[in-house]
Amino acid sequence: MRPVRPNARPSASPSRPGGRGPARRRLLALLVVPALLGGAAVAPGADPLVPGRHEGSSLARLLGLSVGAIEVRGLRRTEPREVRLALADLEGVDILSVDLGEAERRLESLPWVDDAEVRRLLPDRLMVEIRERRPTAVWQRSEGAAVVDERGHVVVATPP
Repeated sequence: MRPVRPNARPSASPSRPGGRGPARRRLLALLVVPALLGGAAVAPGADPLVPGRHEGSSLARLLGLSVGAIEVRGLRRTEPREVRLALADLEGVDILSVDLGEAERRLESLPWVDDAEVRRLLPDRLMVEIRERRPTAVWQRSEGAAVVDERGHVVVATPP
């Protein structure tokens, strides 16, 4: 004989209508997981950094998984305005479809940026870590002066 607990709900079974047994959990997993993972895929040839030109998941947007804030660390010589311009088209984009490598390449094309790392902080933030070039010398040449870093990369050139 089984002990009976007062106010205990009967256990759900797969045969009971509305029950949450193993069969129902498997069915939910088959429906929900592919829908969530669909937001991580980007259509070939799409530009995930441009809103309206990517195939992001509308479910991800409904769940609040769109870029709402971009936090930047490590700026000393790079103007924050330059970083905002480089990443301006990311705001509001489905965060799962953002091409982090492309965002890093855009930042690394800025004069003072030596290395950039972009990470997702779900549900709605991107974290940007920037390592800047260290000015080592001023190089005088016929075209004017140039600031160079420790590897000889010209960071800033000034006309004569």
